[in-house]
Amino acid sequence: MSIREIVKRYLFFILGLFMMAVGVVLSTRSNLGTSPISCVPYVLSLGLPMTIGQFTFLMNLLFIIFQILLLRKQFKPIQLLQVVVAFLFAYFTDFTMGLLSWISVTSYPAQVGLFMLSCLVLAIGVS
Repeated sequence: MSIREIVKRYLFFILGLFMMAVGVVLSTRSNLGTSPISCVPYVLSLGLPMTIGQFTFLMNLLFIIFQILLLRKQFKPIQLLQVVVAFLFAYFTDFTMGLLSWISVTSYPAQVGLFMLSCLVLAIGVS
């Protein structure tokens, strides 16, 4: 695989992470709920002095630690790159929370529309 192809793949991956963060934030802004993986960081961020992105990063670190404990010798050092991905996703989540802080919907149809948009954006990011 050429360097150009590798760079292209990484750029698409980073764009996908950003789109996923936008989807999570739009879902949160809709006030109709959020994805199961983001609900714990979101709820914790409401009552504690850390952001949703910071809690997301800590939760993902916990998952990586559990993965290491479960896999033991099967865990390869290259898999530690998950920490970088977790950091990027957490940063993107906090960045887009600030970027989209102006979004405030109160009517139910607008909330449903924003939630549906969040599902679409999240799906595009995952794909």
